[in-house]
Amino acid sequence: MKNTVVVSAIIKNEKGEALLIHYDKEKEGGVLIPPGGKMELGESARETVTRECKEELGVEIEVKDLVGISELDYGDGKPWIFLFYSAEIINGTPQPMEANRVDGKGFDIVYTEIENMNHFKNIRWI
Repeated sequence: MKNTVVVSAIIKNEKGEALLIHYDKEKEGGVLIPPGGKMELGESARETVTRECKEELGVEIEVKDLVGISELDYGDGKPWIFLFYSAEIINGTPQPMEANRVDGKGFDIVYTEIENMNHFKNIRWI
């Protein structure tokens, strides 16, 4: 059985609010998730989150510390492992690079309390 590893960036503004992506999918009203994505073969966790922030937000980040981990089972028998790293934007202004997705799903950026993030209570914060 293969596990899926997803790596995400926890980026906060000067007010301490987390940058989250409002993704119009999965649930009624969408989901709020941090930028990130699936780890590719041969890629480190830090490389994954750096690549994903560039692809999704058009920004370069400095990855700091591992701050959280969780494991979810979506009922398909394949555990999903989630790693969360604190990060800072070092170049660029976040913008929805996937606003015109081919699947028609909406994508927007919001700053809000991190507790509003989907599955927040399932994460073991370090």
